Amino acid sequence: NNNVTIENNLLSGGYIGVYAGAYGLVANMRETGLVVRGNTVTNAGSKGVYVMDEIGATVENNIITQSVTQKTSYSGIDIYRNKGQFVVRNNVIVNSHNAYSNGIYLRQESEGDANAPARVYNNVVAITASTTSSTAGAQINSDCNNIEFVYNTVSVAGTNGYTFYNGGSTSKWQHMLIANNIFQNTSTSGMGALFYSDEFMSKAVIENNAWYVASGTIVKDYAATIEALNSHDKAQNNWVEQAEFLSETDLHLKSAGTLVNGTVISYVDTDADGNARAQVPTVGAYEFAEVVEEKPEIAEGYPTVSGITENSAVVKSNWSVGGKLYAKVVAQPAGGASAAPAAAPSVDDMLATTPVDYTAGTDAESTFSDLTPSTTYKAYLMVVSALGVKSDIVETEAFTTLRHIEPLVLYIEPISGTINAGETGSVYAMAEGGDQPYPWEWRDQMNNIVGDAEMVDVTPD
Repeated sequence: NNNVTIENNLLSGGYIGVYAGAYGLVANMRETGLVVRGNTVTNAGSKGVYVMDEIGATVENNIITQSVTQKTSYSGIDIYRNKGQFVVRNNVIVNSHNAYSNGIYLRQESEGDANAPARVYNNVVAITASTTSSTAGAQINSDCNNIEFVYNTVSVAGTNGYTFYNGGSTSKWQHMLIANNIFQNTSTSGMGALFYSDEFMSKAVIENNAWYVASGTIVKDYAATIEALNSHDKAQNNWVEQAEFLSETDLHLKSAGTLVNGTVISYVDTDADGNARAQVPTVGAYEFAEVVEEKPEIAEGYPTVSGITENSAVVKSNWSVGGKLYAKVVAQPAGGASAAPAAAPSVDDMLATTPVDYTAGTDAESTFSDLTPSTTYKAYLMVVSALGVKSDIVETEAFTTLRHIEPLVLYIEPISGTINAGETGSVYAMAEGGDQPYPWEWRDQMNNIVGDAEMVDVTPD
């Protein structure tokens, strides 16, 4: 299936959000012309986007978020055995669960061409709750080559993990460019980068990247300090700078610091938002611009309510600005439409709830549990931006939880003993649970209705 485009979809749940590629058998040719563009992938269990055995694929402008999975080794974007000048650009990946994960993962001999390297640029990776050194904001294995990893912003927070990881001992690792990136690791014991060996580290051009590592170690084992990193054969002009982001999930810059210090790369002429790169670009995925306070607005058609059960409901919302999402549910008085609605919560009431991180332009699901059966509710939502700007409090339509119905159990008392032809016997039934009053219907072996009550008389021929 060549020249397939998967574009502008909202994909939620499942094991893999987008799974595209060829058969993966050595005897089969790879596919060409794949484009995965503009999709929003939420809470896929294992991988957000998985592309395998393609030539020259493009994965761009996708928003991929994961907050609930307990599966280890989740990947936002997994590029497996791709060839040619494949491109991964302008994607936003937010992993806020606490199982270890990768933001972008290139592996299994994913290779560009010597004269046309693969390009990975203008991507944003935010991992907010890593608990293990198995986490990597970006991982490119040693069986990959001819790849340019440039102008990306990678942030890892939590207790451990790496912003960049080079795994595996295969010696194909060559012609690698790592430049003009922001690598920020605020985890308590994580490190900036890991390379399989000092030799592999020395094979990569590592230049003009802004590093910050709370633990202090830039590269595990081979370059603890920025000076040690810059002393390597192909490393130069790296520096230490702690970027000030709008939030842990919104990696736009609140201030420029020393980050307006990029080197021009001709094909990176816009940033992840589509803004033109300056004559002296800002490193990372976003050009720095003075922050403008913007009030979060809910998208047309939202909020929606679904998944209503006896005890729970799911409210979906989508907002123009990221930040913290607050949600609250309020029971409404009995009496139907004639009853006065319950008072809506105040801003202080909303702020007293526990918020979740929200990424602009994505569908957020707020799940309310421990509700009462047969009760009418309204849900209320509010977003507070990273700059502290509050949205209006938005309410859903009233919804009613399902009535609790006990499981239906049917008992049938058969005729005891033997009855002869022409004699009449009675069969009794009794029901519990279910929804009363019960409609009764007895049928004979010819499917004729022979009774409509708990008891039916039977007269065999």
